[in-house]
Amino acid sequence: MDASAPQALGYVGVRAKDLADWASYGSGLLGLQRIDKSRSTLAFRMDDRKQRIIISADGGEGLSFFGWEVADATALDAIAAEFTSAHAQNLDVARLHSGDLSIYSAVAEQTRRLERLGIPYTLTPGVPAFSAAAASSARAPERMPSRA
Repeated sequence: MDASAPQALGYVGVRAKDLADWASYGSGLLGLQRIDKSRSTLAFRMDDRKQRIIISADGGEGLSFFGWEVADATALDAIAAEFTSAHAQNLDVARLHSGDLSIYSAVAEQTRRLERLGIPYTLTPGVPAFSAAAASSARAPERMPSRA
């Protein structure tokens, strides 16, 4: 297995119209620990991680972003080594990330490594993960039930 390949799903973001339904669903039905974030976001955890599910009350519905975990810092270094090799050969590299690059993203760890190595980069937003997931699935994501 490639050491820099994703090892596990780290977190999931969900767009919602109402946080109240999710507050009772996450804690009551799923048994998650509720972590209050702000008036427009809510987060849950199930283990020692800071958060695993982030709900944003932005008026929408469906999946918003995913965050994947790699094995360790060495795996991130392996990714940076690929960038370094390509840069030395005057090649461009596209590293795709799911989710919004401005929030809940592992892109910061990679950009810090690129800056240390003196490799220029740009960040270009693309298709949100929830749209890509819906487009690639056989059916659109269904809304989570609001009450059991």
